[in-house]
Amino acid sequence: TLIEQRRAAAGERPVLLLDGGDFSMGTLFHTVTRETGNELRLLSTLGYDATTLGNHEFDFRPAGLAAMIESAAGAGDRALLPILSSNIRFAAQHPEDERLQAQHAAGRIAPYKVFDKGGIRFGVFGLMGYDAVEVSPLMAPVSFADPVQVAAEMVRTLREQERVDVVILLSH
Repeated sequence: TLIEQRRAAAGERPVLLLDGGDFSMGTLFHTVTRETGNELRLLSTLGYDATTLGNHEFDFRPAGLAAMIESAAGAGDRALLPILSSNIRFAAQHPEDERLQAQHAAGRIAPYKVFDKGGIRFGVFGLMGYDAVEVSPLMAPVSFADPVQVAAEMVRTLREQERVDVVILLSH
């Protein structure tokens, strides 16, 4: 209701609803997220435009995160919101991250997304920061490239190639 009220109050002005990660932690629903993908499905149903990965998305290891995304995407109740991660890196020939890498290859995890709203082009990208990586021991063999370097590359890509008007970083 609040989201609908805010969008209505904005009128013709563009509104983006974004999530900064850790969408899968802190409640009992977290215990069944691999089977249901409920948190991602809820964000999609509420009309979130995009989310990024937080450290708690790796509480069940890369395979658990992949299962969550697969479950949410397979539910078919609506399109899955974009999951943005510009600095995620997969280990070559490690079966522990193959399912998650398949989600990336399928486009369910993307480096960035461009939104056209109200005549404005928004470029949104996601990063996992240093502190979040440090507290994510279960993410291996997945790793994350230097967020400062990747941020500079993403801003350049969004400004020069995608010609966006506004760049937004979802950082966790």
